[in-house]
Amino acid sequence: MRNELNLREISKDTADALKYIEINYKIIRNVVEIATNIGCNYNTLRYKFYKDLRITLEQYLINFRIKNSCELLESSDMLVKQIAYEVGFRDEISFIKQFKERRGVTPRLYRSNIRFKKFAKHILERIRKII
Repeated sequence: MRNELNLREISKDTADALKYIEINYKIIRNVVEIATNIGCNYNTLRYKFYKDLRITLEQYLINFRIKNSCELLESSDMLVKQIAYEVGFRDEISFIKQFKERRGVTPRLYRSNIRFKKFAKHILERIRKII
């Protein structure tokens, strides 16, 4: 995600916030914590972050967590509840709600779809070898 952002100039505060989120997204309790830990006024950071990226700090953090949860759903057998906590959500219900808003399906259905696609691809490859 951050590599795409290098295409345009962003403020030092935004860059520091992005780096902080990337490293600490699992343990961030609220976005005020981000500003505090990078030594920036919260309102200033909110303004600069939105100005630079056209997304709120809160939405970026949630999107970052969802992106990482997708990787876990695809690569592990962890329970959805475990994944929710692993990526920094406080409870499974809010995780499922945020996930569905962004991906259009629940985490369980997302995982099922990914596994089905992998299975179908495997079967097609085997059929191609036979033919």
